[in-house]
Amino acid sequence: MMKTANEFARLKSCKTMSEPKSPCFEHDDFLTFLRTIAKHSDWENLPEYLQDAIDRLLIDEAHTAKSEAVDFEALLQQNGSH
Repeated sequence: MMKTANEFARLKSCKTMSEPKSPCFEHDDFLTFLRTIAKHSDWENLPEYLQDAIDRLLIDEAHTAKSEAVDFEALLQQNGSH
């Protein structure tokens, strides 16, 4: 089962300081990091794990945008413009 970007961020952030080889990111910082990589990197040169993480981030954002979407016809009717 594919994990969401939020789940991936929690897995990738270290839980204790006893993991010196793992970067410690706050959840929001990790998502910002992924957005920055997606914006400024050549997709073909990214390792597969980063491509997967960015894909998951974009899927999460698309689901969020879809849930926030408003039907245009309903909006017009609500405002009395239709």
